Parts: sequence; structure tokens; C-alpha cells
Amino acid sequence: HNVIAIVHYKINYDNNLSLQQFILPPKNKLPSLIKILTDYKIDIAINFQGLHNKTSALLIEALKGSSIKLISVLHNSFDSILWENTYLSKLMKYRVLKRMLRKSLAILQKIPFYKNGSYIYKYSDKVVLLSPSYIEEYKYFINRKTNKVTAIYNPNPFKSTSEFPKRKRDIVLFVGRLDNQKGLDKLLRIWKEVHNQNWELVIVGDGPLREDLISY
Repeated sequence: HNVIAIVHYKINYDNNLSLQQFILPPKNKLPSLIKILTDYKIDIAINFQGLHNKTSALLIEALKGSSIKLISVLHNSFDSILWENTYLSKLMKYRVLKRMLRKSLAILQKIPFYKNGSYIYKYSDKVVLLSPSYIEEYKYFINRKTNKVTAIYNPNPFKSTSEFPKRKRDIVLFVGRLDNQKGLDKLLRIWKEVHNQNWELVIVGDGPLREDLISY
């Protein structure tokens, strides 16, 4: 396959990955995008910004009238739209408010001309979620049959091995971004209740909540 990456800004990839990049200009993005898709005779466009309405709408508009297939990837739960908002993330911690916010978000998807969930689903040939457990959630927000939806787990780049460390430690390990979406405040509160002296909690990662979590 001949694969190219069309991005808003330059991305530095792993040294083992050789991928040609095209950076969209700040202005006249649509004609620039159409030209790239046409010049390189693209067969399939993979939209990795399936939760980002502006980028998705730009790509959908560029594909209109073409035979190019569109695959939209949601590399997160639909709830992340709410969790990523600094103010709303605080309200999402309360069960009643969380239910109300999720309902409001679902209603928002049904508003005509709102180019987000339902709009992206309508123009995608396939929608890919991160886990099968997200399919019902996606169905709740989009309110559609999920005949175009599938799930692909995060790939594991490591080769299997039968070699294990001879010395083992009893640890609970978290690896990920240190932000509101990951629920680390809950993890620490739970650990306070259940941990014992024989086990330790190890958190690997970085993010905006690092100092707050250390302080807590």
C-alpha cells in the first residue's frame, strides 16, 4: 500500500516509520486537500479525527462526488467530548449530572446541520471504535443501527516471549496520560481504601494533573 499522512502540523514519527506528510495550509484547506487526494489517486481515506467535527467535516466535504471510501476512527469514548471540557469534567463526577450531560450530548447529535456524531456516521463507509464495549455507547449517542460500526483494539507492537523476570514485585500498574479523562483521582481514593503493605501502586505517565496527583 502507498500510504500518505495529511496533517494540520508536522508530526515526528518513530524512526522505523517512513511516511510522507502533507501539511494543510492555514487558509484554503479544502482545495489543498482535494488536490492531494486527487493527485495521489487515494482509494481510502482514514479519518483519525472521528470526534473532531471541523477536521471531519473538512474531509467529508473534500470527498463529496468522489469514489473514495471513508473510514472514521474514534480513538476514544464518546464521553470524552464532555471529559475534555475543563468545566464539564467537574460535573461529570456526579452521577445525576453525568446522566443529564450525556442526554444533552445525545440530543445535540440530532440537531440538523450539526456536523459531529450523526453527520460523521452518515458520510462514513465504516466507523472504527477502540473497543467493542464502546459500541453500545456509540449507539446511544448516534441513535442508529450499528451496521457500519466495528472495533479494533490498540495494536500491540511487542513480540511474545517466554522469558519473564525471575524476581517479581506485587504492584498495581497504571500507564497513561495524567488528565481528568483517566479518572486517576478515583484510582487514588480506591487505593487508599484497599491497599496493603505488601503491594504498591505505580503510576507511569505525564500530563496536566501531575502536580495535583503528587500533592494528593
